[in-house]
Amino acid sequence: LEKNGLAVDMYEGIKPSPMIYEYRNKMEYSFGDYIKGGELTLGLHKSGRFMDILTTDE
Repeated sequence: LEKNGLAVDMYEGIKPSPMIYEYRNKMEYSFGDYIKGGELTLGLHKSGRFMDILTTDE
């Protein structure tokens, strides 16, 4: 099963950490379309570069 080019069946759900104290992890995903009209991509912002997105295929 695919949706927008991403394999949906690969999702394994949310796995809790065995550490319930002093643990924090956060991911911020970004979607981009290479300045309107391009292919929709999923990725992460490059460190310190709000407009640059490192796509999931890089």
